[in-house]
Order: sequence, then C-alpha cells, then structure tokens
Amino acid sequence: MEKLLLRVDEAAQMLGLGRTKVYELVSRGDLPSITVGTSRRIPAEDLRRWVAARSAAGGCGGDAPAPMGPDFDAHFAQPPHGDEGPTR
Repeated sequence: MEKLLLRVDEAAQMLGLGRTKVYELVSRGDLPSITVGTSRRIPAEDLRRWVAARSAAGGCGGDAPAPMGPDFDAHFAQPPHGDEGPTR
C-alpha cells in the first residue's frame, strides 16, 4: 500500500532534491504540507499535483505564473551557460 503522507526526506528523494531545499520550499509555503503533532508531512497527492503544476507551467523559468508559490521558478531557473546561480 502506498503512503498517503511522506516525510520531507522521502519527498526530497522522490523529487531528486536535497532535504534542505524541500524544507525551504515547505517553509516558504511553495510546497504544500501539513503538521502531524510536531512532524511535518507532505501529502503524496499534493506532491504529485505540485510537480504536475510545474510541468504544466512549462517547467522552470517560464513566463507562466507559479500556482503554488510566487518564487518557485526563481529557485530552479537554469542560469545561462557560464553564469552562476539562480536568476531573480
């Protein structure tokens, strides 16, 4: 049976991101999550919708608005070749 709620490290592994980056996305409100007691959990279905919303918006750095957080695209924008860091 598939889990309904994922720990942050599980979500990070599924996304191919670091745990710290996922905590950052959660704390900014970019990635949906819930609190269970003192633990932070990410609903599996919300994670799927979040990824689908990113894909539907044309991926990272596109002109489409980020429906689940105003600054998400800036975190994952690919810099031009030879440039350093995300664009803002």
